[in-house]
Amino acid sequence: MPRKKTNLRRGFIALVSVIIISFILVTGAIGLNFTGFYSRFNVLDSETKERVNALARGCAEKARLELAMDINFIGKKVVNVNSHDCEYAVFSGGKINTKSKIGNIYTYYELYVDLNTPEIVIISFEELPILP
Repeated sequence: MPRKKTNLRRGFIALVSVIIISFILVTGAIGLNFTGFYSRFNVLDSETKERVNALARGCAEKARLELAMDINFIGKKVVNVNSHDCEYAVFSGGKINTKSKIGNIYTYYELYVDLNTPEIVIISFEELPILP
């Protein structure tokens, strides 16, 4: 009789070990699956951020063009590119703020230009965390 109890204990330990190892493997597989799932959204957000940056830079160039055509221009304008809006504001002293949005991703730029040159040369170009 003592041998049967030992065999039952060994079988119980083996069964519990298999269950625990299976649980660990399934948990790891689910974790890797979610990692792949969420990495798709990270790539999509990254591509959208590149597009919104390009839109804001294009808007800055549009503001420079506006200043090249009228050096005394001060004000705001909204530019629509492929159903996405970009806004620029020109202030006195050569300060330009741009804001663009695609989806839930925003980009703000602040740049200063030299108004004393015909090319409206960019002195500084900086991305801002929020628009002042």
